[in-house]
Amino acid sequence: MVSEVSEKIKMIIISKGKKEVDANSIEEQTNLIDDLGFDSVQMIEFIVSLEESFGVSLDDADVDLDVLSKYGVVVKMIEKKIAKKV
Repeated sequence: MVSEVSEKIKMIIISKGKKEVDANSIEEQTNLIDDLGFDSVQMIEFIVSLEESFGVSLDDADVDLDVLSKYGVVVKMIEKKIAKKV
């Protein structure tokens, strides 16, 4: 089952990327930098959009690009941060 969080993150990825990407092609192992060509500016915009869209704050440990560049990891991290808010 696809979560609302994962779908929203896919939409953020699509809106911030330079490449034409279909939401169905974004999978758990998709790497925003290697697979979708995100650069450092796009990653910063992506991080800001995540914080604004989900009302969470990402600290320095969260924004490690080796971790944050993987779609599946981002979804799990945001879901955990949302759960902590409730």
